[in-house]
Amino acid sequence: MKKIITLLFITISYCAVAQLHVSPTTTEGSYVYVSDTFIYVENDVDLETNSTATSPTTSEFPNIILRNEAQLLQGNGSISQQNDGSGILSVYQEGTSSQYVYNFWGSPVGLSQVSGSTLGIGNTDFAFRATGQNLFQPTSEAISAPAAIIAPNGGFNGSTSNGGALNIASFWLFKFTGGSATAQFIPVQNTGSVAAGLGFTMKGVSGTDNTTVNGVENNSGNAQRYDFRGRPHNGTIDVDVLDTTIEDNILVGNPYPSALDLSYFLLENALTGSQVFTDPGDATNMVSFTANEVLDGIAYFWDQANVATHFLEEYEGGYGTFSPMCDPFSAGVYMNALYFLYDEDGNQAGAAIGSGGNFNRRFSPVGQGFFVRSIDTPEQDFFTFRNDHRVFVQEGASSDFRSQEDAQPTAAAPIIGVRSSYGENSLKTVPQIRINVGIDDSFNRELVVAFAKNATFDKDVAMDARSIEDVSADATFTIENQDKFVLNAINTTHNAKLPLVVEATAQTVFSFALNFTIDFDLDNMYLYDAETDVFHDLIDNGVEYILDAGVYTDRFFITFEKSGDKQSEIADWANNGPTSKDKELVKRQLEVFNAITARQNNNVQLLEVVNPQQAEIIGVELFDISGKLILTSQEVGNASSYTFPTGNLATGIYIIRMQTQDGLTKSRKLSIQN
Repeated sequence: MKKIITLLFITISYCAVAQLHVSPTTTEGSYVYVSDTFIYVENDVDLETNSTATSPTTSEFPNIILRNEAQLLQGNGSISQQNDGSGILSVYQEGTSSQYVYNFWGSPVGLSQVSGSTLGIGNTDFAFRATGQNLFQPTSEAISAPAAIIAPNGGFNGSTSNGGALNIASFWLFKFTGGSATAQFIPVQNTGSVAAGLGFTMKGVSGTDNTTVNGVENNSGNAQRYDFRGRPHNGTIDVDVLDTTIEDNILVGNPYPSALDLSYFLLENALTGSQVFTDPGDATNMVSFTANEVLDGIAYFWDQANVATHFLEEYEGGYGTFSPMCDPFSAGVYMNALYFLYDEDGNQAGAAIGSGGNFNRRFSPVGQGFFVRSIDTPEQDFFTFRNDHRVFVQEGASSDFRSQEDAQPTAAAPIIGVRSSYGENSLKTVPQIRINVGIDDSFNRELVVAFAKNATFDKDVAMDARSIEDVSADATFTIENQDKFVLNAINTTHNAKLPLVVEATAQTVFSFALNFTIDFDLDNMYLYDAETDVFHDLIDNGVEYILDAGVYTDRFFITFEKSGDKQSEIADWANNGPTSKDKELVKRQLEVFNAITARQNNNVQLLEVVNPQQAEIIGVELFDISGKLILTSQEVGNASSYTFPTGNLATGIYIIRMQTQDGLTKSRKLSIQN
């Protein structure tokens, strides 16, 4: 047996070679074994299958064995950047153990042979079929058995068992190259293939397999281990945008046997022109590239509840959203998925019914699949994965496959990239405010206000993030007259007035409150209701509205100071106006206005407006807590007091709004008890 290199449990040290060629002798297979670290190859990898060796033990060995989170990084030394040969790399990844739940994958390898014939040089397709496949079931440290293929008409349930085969139901293998409807998923099954860079769906398996490798069982009932075997993908990988006239969704995946710097990938394909970013923890460390504006700069991840059904109408799932915050040295921001039910066509059926987990998405692990969205009229009709996007980051610091609450990498777990490395202080946390919107007590929409020095109140590419889904009952940000934004990036709270759009298909209860902040000191935050001219404190109290069916625009805003109302504008002008005469006039108007008050006398069931300095009141309006107009009186006059009967009103909190002829408006909360 010939071992070319053995790297065992080395945390920081690694092996770097210019070019790697691995081939068997006549009798023994040859392999590179890497554990708990990475191997770096500057140029190409050429692997020759060990199957020609006469040794029955080593003839089944792969040429590169990656174990215990080991990874292969490749650089840009070769012009072709194309791997070759009939040999294979083996890398493990874990997916769901449920036969009902999808994983979204991106294969790190493609076929190297088809029915004994070596394929041509370069990246090849992933496939799962009798003439060649890439998914295997580990049986020992270096040997795996081909996973059994359940044909599309052979059943829907994947399974595994001790001493038995790993049975994968090919019915659930799909890819998605463009579109917005479930019907546009393209079957791969046991006859098709998936090009490098594209992603695919596959449901998990149920059962247990106690085969143990490196102290971990293949499937203890919690997760299923798969062995991806094939020619490792490498170099520049282009993915086509099939329709450049619309915003289009495309399922892609990390195409490499290493982690993917997701932010770097998104920024290079979303920004435009020459870009340079400096590491805040090390000014000598920089990332520079020439970008092409093809994507919107946001990644979307499927998240699904484990419900024992294959019927689409009973699925519970949705898409979480990741924003790189336009900074490769930022940890980025992830917003968890809302879970929905779906109809038989894959459309959402009603409001959300729950929400998914909160994951670290900054680096995509081996095998991770996700959606991206192209823009209309992009700079070119394709986007690109490159070796520069490859990094060594182990799971437990970045992945959703193993842990939902993973910590970001630290100095003890450095991030080493092909183009750039990241130290302990490199990946700064994004200061942010998380707002909770409860909808009918059935689910919560989380909205994020994030802060970045280059952000604006307009739409910011690769910062502001929209939901990929159209939700029937929802509350989202509106930016530049576009709605459905779940993340609004700004650079200051001063004068910030962030509009919301609130949608309801039936009478719906919406509650707004501060959830929590991250690395941001928040003194004040309000939900401003422009219809009632009331600022609701979201930090200490929150507010609840009962809204009738409709779409509410230009009514609700997130603000951080009580400003923008007519009274504040006039008061400011009085203090800074051009003449003392003007100042005195406006101050007098304010004195008269400020003397106006309203009170509810529940003993006699009357609402009283008190106007001691007899200002000219042109309107009095009364709203219930949901914002519904209950009473209105125009051209009230300048009497010293007015009364309005309230005996016919339900017990509750109401808001009265009074306006003078000077353009001043005052609102007050009242408690009416009947």
